[in-house]
Amino acid sequence: MQKWYLLYLAALTVLLLACNQVAEVDDTDIKQDILTVMAEQQRAWNTGSAEDFMLGYAKIDSLRFASGGSIYYGWDAMLER
Repeated sequence: MQKWYLLYLAALTVLLLACNQVAEVDDTDIKQDILTVMAEQQRAWNTGSAEDFMLGYAKIDSLRFASGGSIYYGWDAMLER
């Protein structure tokens, strides 16, 4: 019985170490990508280009936009608003 316990413990340790390796992602590039999109959106907003501003959002129907107590769904609806 003790052999199975040790085998189980060893397998669990390997699995946890493998999961830890996957979780260690260098998010520096991700943060920079987000900051880049936000800067582009700021520029677009300040120049009055709604179309360019919207490029920072996914063109999906589940995009949710709330304004004036109403909720709108979809990229096109958000652009129109």
